Amino acid sequence: MGKLIDIIATLLSIGAGVYLLSEHSASVAGVQGSSWLEVIAHGMGAYFVAKGLWMARSLHLQAETVDAGRAAAAAGRAAAEFHAYEHQDRTGRPATAE
Repeated sequence: MGKLIDIIATLLSIGAGVYLLSEHSASVAGVQGSSWLEVIAHGMGAYFVAKGLWMARSLHLQAETVDAGRAAAAAGRAAAEFHAYEHQDRTGRPATAE
Protein backbone atom coordinates (compact mmCIF):
# COMPACT_ATOMS: atom_id res chain seq x y z
CA MET A 1 0.00 0.00 0.00
CA GLY A 2 2.84 2.38 0.82
CA LYS A 3 4.48 1.86 -2.57
CA LEU A 4 1.20 2.67 -4.33
CA ILE A 5 0.84 5.91 -2.36
CA ASP A 6 4.45 6.83 -3.22
CA ILE A 7 3.80 6.28 -6.92
CA ILE A 8 0.58 8.32 -6.82
CA ALA A 9 2.33 11.18 -4.98
CA THR A 10 5.14 11.19 -7.55
CA LEU A 11 2.73 11.26 -10.47
CA LEU A 12 0.59 13.98 -8.87
CA SER A 13 3.64 16.15 -8.28
CA ILE A 14 4.84 15.80 -11.87
CA GLY A 15 1.30 16.31 -13.20
CA ALA A 16 0.80 19.45 -11.12
CA GLY A 17 4.13 20.79 -12.35
CA VAL A 18 3.27 20.18 -15.98
CA TYR A 19 -0.13 21.82 -15.46
CA LEU A 20 1.44 24.90 -13.88
CA LEU A 21 4.03 25.10 -16.66
CA SER A 22 1.28 25.06 -19.29
CA GLU A 23 -0.80 27.81 -17.65
CA HIS A 24 -0.96 31.24 -19.27
CA SER A 25 -2.48 34.26 -17.65
CA ALA A 26 -5.32 36.04 -19.38
CA SER A 27 -4.40 39.17 -21.27
CA VAL A 28 -5.81 42.23 -19.57
CA ALA A 29 -6.83 45.04 -21.90
CA GLY A 30 -4.40 43.91 -24.59
CA VAL A 31 -1.35 43.89 -22.29
CA GLN A 32 1.18 41.45 -23.65
CA GLY A 33 3.91 39.65 -21.76
CA SER A 34 4.09 37.59 -18.64
CA SER A 35 2.45 38.63 -15.44
CA TRP A 36 4.09 37.99 -12.08
CA LEU A 37 1.47 35.37 -11.39
CA GLU A 38 2.42 33.50 -14.56
CA VAL A 39 6.12 33.71 -13.71
CA ILE A 40 5.44 32.36 -10.21
CA ALA A 41 3.24 29.57 -11.61
CA HIS A 42 5.97 28.55 -14.06
CA GLY A 43 8.57 28.56 -11.27
CA MET A 44 6.31 26.40 -9.10
CA GLY A 45 5.68 24.10 -12.07
CA ALA A 46 9.39 23.57 -12.61
CA TYR A 47 9.81 22.92 -8.87
CA PHE A 48 7.00 20.34 -8.79
CA VAL A 49 8.37 18.49 -11.83
CA ALA A 50 11.85 18.40 -10.27
CA LYS A 51 10.41 17.32 -6.91
CA GLY A 52 8.44 14.51 -8.57
CA LEU A 53 11.56 13.25 -10.35
CA TRP A 54 13.52 13.45 -7.09
CA MET A 55 10.80 11.48 -5.28
CA ALA A 56 10.82 8.79 -7.98
CA ARG A 57 14.61 8.38 -7.74
CA SER A 58 14.57 8.45 -3.94
CA LEU A 59 11.86 5.79 -3.77
CA HIS A 60 13.75 3.61 -6.26
CA LEU A 61 16.92 3.79 -4.15
CA GLN A 62 14.93 3.08 -0.98
CA ALA A 63 13.44 -0.04 -2.57
CA GLU A 64 16.92 -1.21 -3.64
CA THR A 65 18.21 -0.70 -0.08
CA VAL A 66 15.34 -2.69 1.40
CA ASP A 67 15.90 -5.51 -1.11
CA ALA A 68 19.63 -5.57 -0.33
CA GLY A 69 18.87 -5.70 3.40
CA ARG A 70 16.51 -8.60 2.94
CA ALA A 71 19.10 -10.44 0.84
CA ALA A 72 21.78 -9.88 3.50
CA ALA A 73 19.46 -11.14 6.23
CA ALA A 74 18.65 -14.26 4.19
CA ALA A 75 22.36 -14.87 3.60
CA GLY A 76 23.03 -14.51 7.33
CA ARG A 77 20.31 -17.02 8.17
CA ALA A 78 21.65 -19.45 5.57
CA ALA A 79 25.18 -19.12 6.98
CA ALA A 80 23.96 -19.77 10.51
CA GLU A 81 22.01 -22.82 9.36
CA PHE A 82 25.03 -24.12 7.46
CA HIS A 83 27.22 -23.65 10.57
CA ALA A 84 24.72 -25.59 12.70
CA TYR A 85 24.67 -28.51 10.23
CA GLU A 86 28.46 -28.46 9.96
CA HIS A 87 28.77 -28.59 13.76
CA GLN A 88 26.35 -31.50 13.95
CA ASP A 89 28.28 -33.39 11.25
CA ARG A 90 31.59 -32.90 13.10
CA THR A 91 30.45 -33.64 16.64
CA GLY A 92 27.34 -35.74 16.17
CA ARG A 93 25.46 -33.35 18.48
CA PRO A 94 23.08 -30.57 17.42
CA ALA A 95 24.47 -27.04 17.73
CA THR A 96 23.27 -25.08 20.73
CA ALA A 97 23.23 -21.36 21.41
CA GLU A 98 26.13 -21.43 23.89
